[in-house]
Amino acid sequence: MTQIFETKKIHMETLPEYLKAARESFSYDLKHVAKITNISPKFIENLEQGYYHRLPADVYVHGFLRKLAELYRTQADVLIEQYKKERGVHDQITKKAQVAYKSYTDTKFEITPKTLTFVGLGLFVLFIFGYLFYQVHALNQPPRITITQPQDGARITSSSVIVQGHVDVGATLSMNDQQIFVDSEGNFKQPISISPGEKVLIFSAKNNFGKESTKQLVVIGDFGSKDTPAINAVNLIVSGGPNPTWITVQIDDGAVQNDNLSPGVTKIYFAKNKITLSTGNGGSTSVNLNGKNLGKVGKEGEVVRDIPFTAEGK
Repeated sequence: MTQIFETKKIHMETLPEYLKAARESFSYDLKHVAKITNISPKFIENLEQGYYHRLPADVYVHGFLRKLAELYRTQADVLIEQYKKERGVHDQITKKAQVAYKSYTDTKFEITPKTLTFVGLGLFVLFIFGYLFYQVHALNQPPRITITQPQDGARITSSSVIVQGHVDVGATLSMNDQQIFVDSEGNFKQPISISPGEKVLIFSAKNNFGKESTKQLVVIGDFGSKDTPAINAVNLIVSGGPNPTWITVQIDDGAVQNDNLSPGVTKIYFAKNKITLSTGNGGSTSVNLNGKNLGKVGKEGEVVRDIPFTAEGK
């Protein structure tokens, strides 16, 4: 695993900014983090604000960072190393400021060209150290993508399969350039249609720092002999969004099924001959028939009834 901080040419990212962004990515407030980690809220706030002079001894701060790293699912050693760097810069700035202030107060407060020059030089030094302090950028790692099933190279004997896995919390995930719904714990389940032969799936994850990673999964549709009749000739995947809607589905000549389709939710249906679909919002209902993306079934807010889907098409 690589470090979470790295130097960037344009965007600045400090340890305080990282800690705050990590907390907000979990939707935690200061009191909640304090309760879980048993760290005083004022110390958490001082870390997020960069008020290092208000913190206790480093040995305690290192303990705080280890607890926060465990909560935010990151590396404690990297946070501690970054704190040491920034604390060193912070202490240098404070020391220079104290020297400049002492030298200034030792004078008789006479406003002379020499005094103005000295003050200007002191301000310049403070500016330089301040600039160096804020150039301590956070290094971050690309999000991890883990696919638990199916295995890479797996042979699939059915017309569809559900891809399951995990991605780092807070990251967005797409598969072949189509976004996948990820729950609050980073888990995802995505049904896909399978056709005979090799199917390549490219997963791409991107976190809040702009870091991106990709992972490839290859599955092989293996339905046996072409002379073997398909048990389920109709494979229909129904996806919801951007708004919720109700749907009804009839499989062949069976009973009508009623369901609610929330944004980001996908339903999968199989039939031997025909699937009949109705929806309360055609603009928020997308379908995929036997691996072919047919898009939206209607306009936003439009009620569409009794759409037939067969192996030959819509």
